[in-house]
Amino acid sequence: MTRAEVAIETLVLEGVRPSEAALVGAALERELARLVREGGVPDGIANTPAPAEVDLRPGEPPAALGERLADAIYGRLAP
Repeated sequence: MTRAEVAIETLVLEGVRPSEAALVGAALERELARLVREGGVPDGIANTPAPAEVDLRPGEPPAALGERLADAIYGRLAP
């Protein structure tokens, strides 16, 4: 079994209520883990800084934002 660990040093959530930040983070973690399980660990992941941005959608649930963030991060890591 291969193990991968992703450390996100800074996560800036402009426009997200502090009470929802943990929900966004948890959804991001779940979705990123799913993407790695299904798509594998991208080559060169250890050496690739991957800044990613997504726009906040009005009324978007925290879980949906977390999933979109995970997709954006994984997309930046994958070749």
